[in-house]
Amino acid sequence: MGTRTTPSSTYRLQLHKGFDFDAAAAVAPYLAALGLSHAYCSPYLQAEQGSSHGYDVVDHARVNEELGGADAHARFSRALRSNGLGQVLDVVPNHMSIASAENSWWWDVLKRGQQSEFAKFFDVDWNPPEPKLRGKILMPILGDHYGRVLEAGELKLERAPDGLAVRYFEHLLPIDPQSMQGEDTDRLLERAGADSEELHRLLERQHYRLASWRTAGRELDYRRFFDINSLAGLRVEDEEVFLETHALVLRWLAAGVADGLRVDHPDGLRDPRAYLERLDEAAPDAWIVVEKILAPGESLPSDWPVAGTTGYEFLNRLTQAYVDPDGEAPLTRLYQEFTGVRQDFAEIAYEAKKGVLGELLASDRRRLTSGFVRVCEGHRNYRDYTRHELGEVLEEFIASLPVYRTYIRPGEPVSEADRRQVLAAAAGAKRRRPDLDPNLVDFLVAVILQEHTGELESELVARLQQTTGAVSAKGVEDTAFYRYHRLVALNEVGGDPAAFGLGLDEFHQAAGRTAREWPTTMLAGSTHDTKRSEDVRARLVLLAENPLRWRSAVERWGALNEKHRRGGLPDRNTEYL
Repeated sequence: MGTRTTPSSTYRLQLHKGFDFDAAAAVAPYLAALGLSHAYCSPYLQAEQGSSHGYDVVDHARVNEELGGADAHARFSRALRSNGLGQVLDVVPNHMSIASAENSWWWDVLKRGQQSEFAKFFDVDWNPPEPKLRGKILMPILGDHYGRVLEAGELKLERAPDGLAVRYFEHLLPIDPQSMQGEDTDRLLERAGADSEELHRLLERQHYRLASWRTAGRELDYRRFFDINSLAGLRVEDEEVFLETHALVLRWLAAGVADGLRVDHPDGLRDPRAYLERLDEAAPDAWIVVEKILAPGESLPSDWPVAGTTGYEFLNRLTQAYVDPDGEAPLTRLYQEFTGVRQDFAEIAYEAKKGVLGELLASDRRRLTSGFVRVCEGHRNYRDYTRHELGEVLEEFIASLPVYRTYIRPGEPVSEADRRQVLAAAAGAKRRRPDLDPNLVDFLVAVILQEHTGELESELVARLQQTTGAVSAKGVEDTAFYRYHRLVALNEVGGDPAAFGLGLDEFHQAAGRTAREWPTTMLAGSTHDTKRSEDVRARLVLLAENPLRWRSAVERWGALNEKHRRGGLPDRNTEYL
């Protein structure tokens, strides 16, 4: 075993076609002159063509060609070493892009269905409640209803390097050779091109179902990253999937090309701890931090074999330390008077999470409900509850959960932290929805806390935990933060806009806890995901020190804007933002 190298300071490099490996190598002397220890790189495995961020990986075995490929990567790595710099790499275990034929694994799954050797790589529900989707993958890529698109001649059969494919504008999907039923390729091309009914019969024999984009929200049958249909969830809990997706990165770690990893979105994984343990075993000398969003008062699980998080909790504490608490009352009055918003942030977040479950992530809600139905069928005291009732209880529980997710594992004792969060969510669901049967809420809690065990129960709990983080991200970060604007410097990932200021004693106590428990964690002031960079937040918090001047400015600007308002738009809340 070697020696772990812990970065003392990092500088994030966002690599893309316009800033490739050679461009990054050119700034290595500058980074060294700043006194940094490591370059912190965005994902650079092969991504979709034209990707500006790298989180849409299509091939884990190759370096991104648009960045210069393997040769340029080697030059970049040498430039870092020659300037005394190490490297931290961002990795994406949760998902990969399926937007094009560049992903050969997904292409093979579309072509061969469950018979593909890569079928187990992706988190597909091959047996959903809807009979029309059983054994098929829903592909919601059409701009209109399937029949209309077909009759308009927008679906075209054409040759592909490995056979035939159907094209819909930029989308290309393979044709299963078995579905051709021995027919000559040229003859099939001619007939399908001349007769839409012939093409329809061929498409009906595929392992996918083409559909309007509108169907995705409620019927999608594969797990995705949040609500992005083109980023399909990986089953990295399977050892083969882990090895295939991490082989190149692990070689870099073993060779000293990289010293550490930043793990993207661990909350999407079925079992984050198991993944991190496998990663730690494969790379015991690597410095590993996780993009874990901790809610206020929440702690990183102490049994995770990592150095810590990517620093959102420090970022939010630092911002709060600069907020003058005396400004809370006058800013609250101004915000309420100008916008008419009087709900507290917790209720706004709750409603936003419910909205996300009803729209953007409705297919995830449907999948969870189906799992709950199967569980209840095995317990005679609960089998008479309707699918609607089960879905309502799940929705209320998720919307009331105070954290992104829990980490309950089958066969292991439930931690006190997880137990508290589950009970808090149940209490919130009962308080907000007294019309729901409390016995059903209690049964869901009992299943989650492993008082009822079995394969179906474990599957429901795992799916539930994978879903709640996405609901929080879309409901809180991407929705509630844009409905509550009292002091937008506080509307930050992992932050609480309802809090207003943090005393220096509290700040130092929190810093002391971090130093004791996670001494080599990452601290950050800004990240590529923050809503506003640290310099912008530093300016915005000054409003808490000058609430009267801010009121005067808001009222003056509001009066000037009045003549431009049309039909009540923009609303006052948007105008305030």
